[in-house]
Amino acid sequence: MTFTPSNHCLLFYVDETGHEDFKDHEYPVFGLGGCAQVAGLCHRHIDVPWSNIKDGLFPEFKGRTMHASELRSPSQSQVNALADFFREGLFSRLAVVTRCDVTKPNNYTTIDAIAIALLNNAAKIAAQHRS
Repeated sequence: MTFTPSNHCLLFYVDETGHEDFKDHEYPVFGLGGCAQVAGLCHRHIDVPWSNIKDGLFPEFKGRTMHASELRSPSQSQVNALADFFREGLFSRLAVVTRCDVTKPNNYTTIDAIAIALLNNAAKIAAQHRS
């Protein structure tokens, strides 16, 4: 089965950072973040530029997902390319991060609190795309 959204559908690309139970004591944060773009523009503004960076500057990740936690001593040109992609890309950005010492509301789990906050951010982005 192939996913074929309407060109006007707003797509969100989301990834996590850290561990939701803060199991890595060296990295005591957890977050979700990503970008959004209407489907008709995703290929041009997200997929192609990301593939060009990944395949051109990070050949070890060709054909597989690139995880920042796997980067070992990235060069300045690699860091600059990643920063430029996220800073200058023609797409919306969203992110929510929490630390292990933050009290969650109403006894929510970390993933509950982060997901609700991320969905609130996504709703703000979606409201800007109404026709």
